[in-house]
Amino acid sequence: MTTKLSEEWLERYIPSGTENLDEYANLIAAAQRFEATLHRLGWTTETSLHNWSGRAGELWGRRHNTEILHRIQIILRAGVVPTARLTASPGAISSGEYRVAPSSVSSSNENLSDWAWDEDWTSPLPVRRNSRNAVVGIPKTYECTAIAGPLLTVLGGVLQEYTHLREHPIIQSARLLYPDLIRKMVALYRAAVVLHATVQADIPLRLVNDCRYLAGEIGLMTLGMSHLGLNEITSVLEELRQTMESSAVTWRDRYLVIHSITYSDFRLISSMALSNVSELRKGSFILLAQNEKNATIPSSQE
Repeated sequence: MTTKLSEEWLERYIPSGTENLDEYANLIAAAQRFEATLHRLGWTTETSLHNWSGRAGELWGRRHNTEILHRIQIILRAGVVPTARLTASPGAISSGEYRVAPSSVSSSNENLSDWAWDEDWTSPLPVRRNSRNAVVGIPKTYECTAIAGPLLTVLGGVLQEYTHLREHPIIQSARLLYPDLIRKMVALYRAAVVLHATVQADIPLRLVNDCRYLAGEIGLMTLGMSHLGLNEITSVLEELRQTMESSAVTWRDRYLVIHSITYSDFRLISSMALSNVSELRKGSFILLAQNEKNATIPSSQE
């Protein structure tokens, strides 16, 4: 009876968010009171209600994680277009920037490992000086896909929840599930954009901006979590920031390789076409000469 009660009935009333936690707390208390009543009536062993009540935080966390990942899937299914212009938060640092002159990139013999993507694809970054004459960069604007903004909004909400879980004792144990949830959110993004990358020719370029924008914003979140002393989530965010930096480099290289191959193929096809035209002309002349020869009747046969 108690097993069916906890697995089939109580399971339906686990909330997926933080809006109905008071009702959830009342449900847990009711289950505990019923457990106590059974013991007063002579029940000698712990029932599944005891186990359910003890795992209330974990059960809520798993239901909540499923809801968050479902929201991410909806965002990803919506696609990468239309593109959106996103401005980095003040203090967000653009990652992986090695300033070189754009003209050096155009050389086919130049090593591109130290090329800064924004030198060619984003507007120049103006600078201003504060009262202490320190150079302060104006936040950058990135031309991103339609995914980056909503993804960051959900991530920010998840982190805000994480910092307030201590205010809700009944679900406090769900904090242990948040690192894995955040990793899965980013993993879903990285897997989905691979499928979306061929929608338009410039999508890999937008994905570079996605990753750089998200890396900067996650870097700020990392700093905030560190100041709050939340070391475990800080380590996860730093890991994801580095992942985004690496992904930006990967998408940049992919864009360059694709366009390099396309240009090489164009030159190869062009040269083959010219060669074929030359061969066609040569063949036409030979055929014409043969026809003229066959059309000439020898005088001995007249």
